[in-house]
Amino acid sequence: MRFWLNILVVLLIALIILLFIDTYTGGSVFNVKKDIREVRASYCKNSDWCLPSAYTSGYFCKDGSIFRNQSSYFCNVTTRLCELRRDVLMMDHCNPDTYCVDGISNCQPKELKWCIDSDNGNNKYNVGKAIDADGKEIKDFCITDKKLIEVYCGEDGEIVTEEIECFCKEGRC
Repeated sequence: MRFWLNILVVLLIALIILLFIDTYTGGSVFNVKKDIREVRASYCKNSDWCLPSAYTSGYFCKDGSIFRNQSSYFCNVTTRLCELRRDVLMMDHCNPDTYCVDGISNCQPKELKWCIDSDNGNNKYNVGKAIDADGKEIKDFCITDKKLIEVYCGEDGEIVTEEIECFCKEGRC
């Protein structure tokens, strides 16, 4: 009789342990094939138990800003289940000199400004010419035999002129 009583106690303890483990893990103990992400997505104690956030779209533009869709999961403390939340995240806001393009993650310049100077900048000893993005072309030149107009490219891609006093001949000092 005592033998059967000991067996009954051991079975009762084993049953209590299995019920506790089954409740604690969301009922997934006996389903070994079930993916752990699926378990975490269904039952939770806090949001750390849920699936991580994921982007669900590429980049898109709206009102001069770049956005992206994101799906995230949070733990509903009442139901103890992970629930899906869809968000639209603003990734960047384009300033007036830029614009956004669907599918591109950063703002693009409205116009690319550039300038080329054949004598490599402010160089009064060599004759050169500067050409800007609009095709405007200006050569270094003498306005008198004692004054040179040196032409070079500015920082913003524009052509800059500077008057230099020197003995000037054929566009150079």
